[in-house]
Amino acid sequence: MISKSFAVMGALTLLSAAAHAGSAPKELYGKSIIVNWTAHRSQRPLGQGNFRDVNIPLSHKFYFGTTGRLFNRLSSTSKGYEAAHEVVGTSGTSPGGGPRQIQFSDRTIVLTFTNGDLAHRITIEFNEGFTTCEAQIVSAKPAGANVSVITRNLYGEQIEVRFATVTGVSCSVRDGNVFAQ
Repeated sequence: MISKSFAVMGALTLLSAAAHAGSAPKELYGKSIIVNWTAHRSQRPLGQGNFRDVNIPLSHKFYFGTTGRLFNRLSSTSKGYEAAHEVVGTSGTSPGGGPRQIQFSDRTIVLTFTNGDLAHRITIEFNEGFTTCEAQIVSAKPAGANVSVITRNLYGEQIEVRFATVTGVSCSVRDGNVFAQ
């Protein structure tokens, strides 16, 4: 939820990085993980007009190659168009140009990234056999801020987000490469 403070998000990111930033568990090699959710936001183009409520279906897909190399794609659908941001590896930039990082610890994956001044964390926890997963998604704006400014993925324009919530989070594990299907 957006009500979490940016400072808390930063502290959690540092703690997860300090815990273990190692390589992917071998049990995930050759498997794909798919996390789906819907973001509910009140937004408007930067400095223009009234805020309006939107629902944006999002999906983050991960594939761990047979040697452990990570491929992942964050995609969104809005107004009938799909946009995607693809990254190979555990670090790089987010769709809005901010930093992103993936850490592994035992049976948990934590992905943190920013878009403008809005921070996100996706935590994926696996069962003992890495055959099922559960995901949690947290978004946070700076403490005390009424709005966050982000870059909208589809058009590259900046928008103001007054609030954001997440519903319908699902997580699944599949054998094979989800990008080849």
